[in-house]
Amino acid sequence: MLICGRVHREGDKVATAISGFDVDRATDRELGLAQKEDISILTLTSEEYPELLQSIYDPPSVLYVEGKPLNSISFPLAVVGTCNPSEYGKIIAHR
Repeated sequence: MLICGRVHREGDKVATAISGFDVDRATDRELGLAQKEDISILTLTSEEYPELLQSIYDPPSVLYVEGKPLNSISFPLAVVGTCNPSEYGKIIAHR
């Protein structure tokens, strides 16, 4: 159960947005997009989640994996960054 209280200024709008958020719909949309793009979604409890990454202080709870399964690659490479990269970042990541 989600309880939203009154917050200074924009609080009512934020509280309404939070309480009206449809988790099931958002999850279905995310899973559909991943499937369409052939992207695997791994969580901390997935067998394929990299052991070394899982052992760091604050590992990501979700990984989006494109390409071969991580456990089939002897030297996997990960690119971590923003959802809105700069043009320079796009060029470097592509190389």
